[in-house]
Amino acid sequence: MTDHAPRSLIAAIDQGTTSSRCLLFDRGGQAVASHQLEHRQITPKPGWVEHDPEEIWSGTVATVREAMAEAKVTANDVAAIGITNQRETVVVWDRSTGKPIHNAIVRTLSHDGEQIRHEVPVELSNVDSWGVLTSGVIRGLHRDGDRWRLVEVRLTPAGR
Repeated sequence: MTDHAPRSLIAAIDQGTTSSRCLLFDRGGQAVASHQLEHRQITPKPGWVEHDPEEIWSGTVATVREAMAEAKVTANDVAAIGITNQRETVVVWDRSTGKPIHNAIVRTLSHDGEQIRHEVPVELSNVDSWGVLTSGVIRGLHRDGDRWRLVEVRLTPAGR
């Protein structure tokens, strides 16, 4: 049984570079429950950091469930959800399966202002007819303090 009126809580989900956390707040802004789970830092090469997208998803779901269990509430007690995420991380999903093609690639800080390149061997046969990944390159601008840097991820055929 819950001590809260239906739709009286706000869930805040913070999915960060080292952990996922869910906090539940009442209408007065007081935290009533929280739960946090760390996730692995995968380092395939020096200076490269990756995360398992499935681990992030399952960990995020688990933090919400555990925070609700701690507060003894159900989804009916939650009026809204706020989410903050890893803005510096990129993941590519297979449109047909909904599964990640590779680990999520985390932007690591480079204080020399150099362009960051991260090469990912993937099986590109699953790319759909839109040709979104036909170039095999994903580029993005990321803010590093007061500077913007170009981050480039190259997708290369597996086994190369």
